[in-house]
Amino acid sequence: MATIGQNNLEGQRALVTGATSGIGRAVALQFAREGAEVLVHGRDTARGGETSELHHRHHRRR
Repeated sequence: MATIGQNNLEGQRALVTGATSGIGRAVALQFAREGAEVLVHGRDTARGGETSELHHRHHRRR
């Protein structure tokens, strides 16, 4: 099992539930900033799409 260094989630995957708002959204975006590929899940489709788009912007920069 690989260890994950602080602030380096490159090559890791994360599933974040409740990612359409609040803490879940903040966690999903932070994981993306740190290099993880993030799958978002939540109740609001439109806000989920916004979170997903922000994730893709962060993930593409790497």
